[in-house]
Amino acid sequence: MTCSHISEWITACVDGAAGWEQRRAVEEHVATCSPCARRLREEFALVRLLSGRSERLVSDGFEARLHAAIPAVRPRHPWLAAWERLRVLLDWRLRGPALAAATGLAIAVVAGLVAPPLAEYQALRAERGQYVELALISYRQLEAADAGQPELDTLRSSVALSTGSLGLD
Repeated sequence: MTCSHISEWITACVDGAAGWEQRRAVEEHVATCSPCARRLREEFALVRLLSGRSERLVSDGFEARLHAAIPAVRPRHPWLAAWERLRVLLDWRLRGPALAAATGLAIAVVAGLVAPPLAEYQALRAERGQYVELALISYRQLEAADAGQPELDTLRSSVALSTGSLGLD
């Protein structure tokens, strides 16, 4: 479990909103992670501090004035508010496709880096295959030739086979 997941669950544990699985995960994590353990202690200390304070009373009509004032507060530009609502709405829905797109891009980059050396290797392998094929032809010609009186082509093939110059130049 990562610290970012635990960080969200710490607040839920302190507020009493976490389930038993989340509490158990937080307890296991803070046993090995000192920054998260410190955050948990600080959250509990804050709750104890705030619970020790007396209840704060507001004046009569406060809620009515607050509700009346909220519509008067406008964002700097209406598009900013619309964009923020859209971002919040689609944030969790876009993580999967964004991850898939990033993975596809990473695979494409790796394939682009690997493909040119692979093509060179295949060309070299084909060239070596031609060399082996020519060597086999020369060897068969040598075997077929009469041992007592070798022909001129057979001698040339023998020299080419022994020197490795089989006409690939």
